[in-house]
Amino acid sequence: APLAAAAAALGHAQVEIDADGIARSVFLREGRGAPQHAHFALALLERVAPQELAPLRVTPHPDLAHAPADAWVRDQQLLIPFLGPPGHFTTLSYVDVLSGAVEPARLRGRWVLAVAAAQGLGDAYATPLSRAGRTTPGVELSANVLQALRDGRGILPVGRALRVALGALPLLLAFAGFLWLSPRQSLLLLAALWIATLAGAALALQFAGWWWPPAAALIVLTAAYPLWNWRRLEATQRFLDVE
Repeated sequence: APLAAAAAALGHAQVEIDADGIARSVFLREGRGAPQHAHFALALLERVAPQELAPLRVTPHPDLAHAPADAWVRDQQLLIPFLGPPGHFTTLSYVDVLSGAVEPARLRGRWVLAVAAAQGLGDAYATPLSRAGRTTPGVELSANVLQALRDGRGILPVGRALRVALGALPLLLAFAGFLWLSPRQSLLLLAALWIATLAGAALALQFAGWWWPPAAALIVLTAAYPLWNWRRLEATQRFLDVE
């Protein structure tokens, strides 16, 4: 209670960990029965500079009105658009700042997040940009979220119908090519479709903030050519047997 009374605002710092152990998102609002607690970055921005809060690119709760009253409810999931690997943000020693060893000009006009960020304290996570066993401190995740909220950036997964359509399109093109192209040309077509599918997913994520997982389409494209040729050989064998 004394800390709550002295604080300008309160915010949660929960990070969502996916099934593979990678932290990719946060929920901007969480709470018991209703998502009344804002994420730390959102609470900070709403308190200090609400005019800098850009329109949110988040995934809302699918059925918030029917959430159980005693359940912990989460809303507005933000897939974090990471700006860089661990260490991307400038880090200064808290003691150096207090002692005056850091020039005030380095802090003037900047957002400053003061936390304990040592690796051994446990507040560190594996992220999509973690490399060589390095983890990302929780404060850097909050810094990425804060910048995403200011810039109006965020990653939105495509809907189920569009996801199925995008996965089926290269397969339909490949099957059409099998009917009209030679085996050599079909192989070249498959290679082109494989590259275009992967590049399209990467470009959509990089420039539009839309996430479409291409793995399923790439796996089927990879398996399509040997399966199709096996069927062609079987058809040829049956024809020769009949003859």
